[in-house]
Amino acid sequence: MVCKRVLHKEDDCALLAQDLARIYKASMLEKPSSWKVYLHGDLGVGKTSFVRYLLRALGLNERVKSPSFAIMHSYSLVMDDQHPDLLGSAYREIRNEPSLSFDVYHFDFYRLNTPGDWLGAGLEDHFDEPCALLLVEWPEKASLPAADIRIHWSWGGEEGNREADSCQDEQLQAELSPRHVTVTARPDFWAFKALKLGLQDKPTDPLKG
Repeated sequence: MVCKRVLHKEDDCALLAQDLARIYKASMLEKPSSWKVYLHGDLGVGKTSFVRYLLRALGLNERVKSPSFAIMHSYSLVMDDQHPDLLGSAYREIRNEPSLSFDVYHFDFYRLNTPGDWLGAGLEDHFDEPCALLLVEWPEKASLPAADIRIHWSWGGEEGNREADSCQDEQLQAELSPRHVTVTARPDFWAFKALKLGLQDKPTDPLKG
């Protein structure tokens, strides 16, 4: 396990996304690679909102919509860092192009009928790209390669859970009940240590300081 947090408001969700974005940027400078991040949790728990905050923290200015009907939306981002030469040489070696850009693929498999329904259209090729960020909602509904990072979301408390289930607005849901978030990563994932150092010891539960 990497860390656990309790999110009491949307600002807490945004902070978690900003922390992960900061770690991702620093890690990409050290070793550009593909990250597979799988998001688990009930409808309305905040997975798509987290993706929006994360992409905004990575520098995306365009609107991020849920890919529930399209299955996948893609975005191109440019690494804005003070040391572009370090990243640029690594990118040229991996991508064979003089670019600091990287691709983000946001998947949502909620509407799949069977785990293999999405295969055969070429979307699976993105999971083999050497340098991309893959953010996957409802990964348990699809046949997928192993995740590098998993983020599990759950509502806190039965009463809050019932109220949140009956509410369609994600921000209001977050105010009705705290969300418990657990971040895990493969022990052999090369950025595991950076994740542990960057995400732990930052409680957002006011009762725990």
